[in-house]
Amino acid sequence: MKANNLLVLRNVKITTSVPQPITESSDSVNTKPAFVSVKEIAYTYGISKSLIYELIKKDKDFPGKNVGIKKKYIIHLQGFTDWLNNRQREVDAHVPTGLELIRRHRK
Repeated sequence: MKANNLLVLRNVKITTSVPQPITESSDSVNTKPAFVSVKEIAYTYGISKSLIYELIKKDKDFPGKNVGIKKKYIIHLQGFTDWLNNRQREVDAHVPTGLELIRRHRK
């Protein structure tokens, strides 16, 4: 009986899935999780977990929330994608053009 159980366990395929950034598509059914862990966000976007924890604590617009008494944080995936896009737009808006840099230098 144990030999049969071992054979069944050897055929079990273990897979792990990493969430991908959500893109808007009206035709497909969205089966991606709404909330993900800090570790999953860090792995998916290639940033450190400590940076994510710092953003959760300091940035009031960051979509991370504390759940439970053990300080486990979860992040709303669509909210994170929106936050990241908005932050990138803000950074791009503040980049001076070449003419602005020349004018600043001449003053």
